[in-house]
Amino acid sequence: MERKTNRDGRRACSIVFVQTMITNYRTQFFLRLVQELGELGHKLLIPTGTTYFFPELKNGYAGIPFVKRVKNVMLLNDRLMFQLLPFRRVVGADLIFFEFNPRILSTWFIVFIRRLLGRRSVGWGHYYSRKGEGATQNLIRRLLFCLIEEFVTYSEREQKVISHRWPEKKVMVAHNSTNSRSEFAPASSIIDQQDIVYSGRLIPEKKVDLLLKSFAIACETNAELGRLHIVGSGPEHHFLEGLAQKLGITDRVVFHGSVFEMDVLRNLYASCFCSVSPGYVGLMVFQSHAHGRPIIVSPGEPNAPEFHMCEEGANSVFFKSDSSVSLATAIIDVFDNRMQWDLVSRDIQTVCLDKYSIEAMVSPFVALAVGSKEEVDL
Repeated sequence: MERKTNRDGRRACSIVFVQTMITNYRTQFFLRLVQELGELGHKLLIPTGTTYFFPELKNGYAGIPFVKRVKNVMLLNDRLMFQLLPFRRVVGADLIFFEFNPRILSTWFIVFIRRLLGRRSVGWGHYYSRKGEGATQNLIRRLLFCLIEEFVTYSEREQKVISHRWPEKKVMVAHNSTNSRSEFAPASSIIDQQDIVYSGRLIPEKKVDLLLKSFAIACETNAELGRLHIVGSGPEHHFLEGLAQKLGITDRVVFHGSVFEMDVLRNLYASCFCSVSPGYVGLMVFQSHAHGRPIIVSPGEPNAPEFHMCEEGANSVFFKSDSSVSLATAIIDVFDNRMQWDLVSRDIQTVCLDKYSIEAMVSPFVALAVGSKEEVDL
């Protein structure tokens, strides 16, 4: 039987994106990806589960075409997982993209079989463990990496490390993003704003309790400070509410819960002069810079690749990890220098969106789908 070709005369192929779970912040990415690959005539399948290693993460796959819901079987007290995938379709696809996480046991089986069959499997994720470059877990990650020839990472830094160690591998960069350029309004003025915002999960690693203690200190030092907005959900929610009450700042702290509506987030960031990440930081960097707001962050945390967007003094202010005094000082410093930060807020936004929009994130995947990274301007 003659294989179908797309509008450019290339052979249309079957592509599978194996996802453990599509979270809310990934919805826009997959909608854009499906649109672009669909226009090229490729046949798509996106098998995804509804549970993850972090139970506070929420599903966001509703409305995404070509999604097939599968069961994720959690093992050893949620430390490992096995996905009940449509194996014939996944193994038989021309190309698959899979989450690069060795804790997902089904991934090893799928990728090994596909390697024996000579089919393309592209890993997507962090090359290193969250525990850092020297973690013993990286030995297992490298074993999985040996089974593939192509990889999509989140930063140029990891790309350079991988290309040096594995020069024969094709490594591309897809900077993490959550929204399209068109969804962001031009950065509004910072000068008259008095509030700050934290956006992320409410878990111990994020150290939101440190932010509350630091905010209380900052308010004692400068009474002109406004409110602290906490956006997100997680197991520490009630503990943090109690801590705010104990610190006597309940009337100045607003718990919004999870917020994904872009108009709500846009108005929230417009009312703040900066954002704060008291623990390790990830996509919050993009969210803050995309709204033209500097972020206060610590370089001493096990930060995600998005941290490399942060340039001290240009779009970010650094503080000493676990120091409430250092963080309080940073908050007051940004507040007192709002006029200077206002002058660069548009530049912060422009630089961010040029490199970290959904459009830019989708490009490497489309390039790999058509078989040549030169097809797309990266």
